[in-house]
Amino acid sequence: LPLLILIILDCSRKHFKKIYKIYFIFFSKVTRENEHNTVSGSTWVFIGIILTTLIFHEKIAIISLMVLSFSDSAAALIGIKYGNTNLFNKSLEGSFSFFITTFIIISFFTNLPIMLTILFSLIITIIELISIFRINDNLLIPLATGFLLYLGGAA
Repeated sequence: LPLLILIILDCSRKHFKKIYKIYFIFFSKVTRENEHNTVSGSTWVFIGIILTTLIFHEKIAIISLMVLSFSDSAAALIGIKYGNTNLFNKSLEGSFSFFITTFIIISFFTNLPIMLTILFSLIITIIELISIFRINDNLLIPLATGFLLYLGGAA
């Protein structure tokens, strides 16, 4: 219930000035500049977590959420610190770290063949890279990972 309230507040702050002001009293330090007039990344994370755990078997959901947590964080950290090659408003270096982290997670927690693990890691990396166009990657990453793992029989 508290999570649902936070999601509703975040979604409604765009339409109600009082909610907008209250929101930024508490969350301005953790809200990115480009999220001031849109739904925040954390709300997309919560939605992604909820949908992933509702849709997929426990093992697939856990792996998908690990990819979201670790691979996306690695991409951001490496991209910010070492990113020199721009690619769709992200960095090649960040995307490479996303790929490697995803590959390690899928390899360690599934018995998928190596070529399928490479293919899935590449597809998920591409989804993370191009997700800026419409749908937030915090929603796409766990759902795409779950879907691919399901197709690959990782459960």
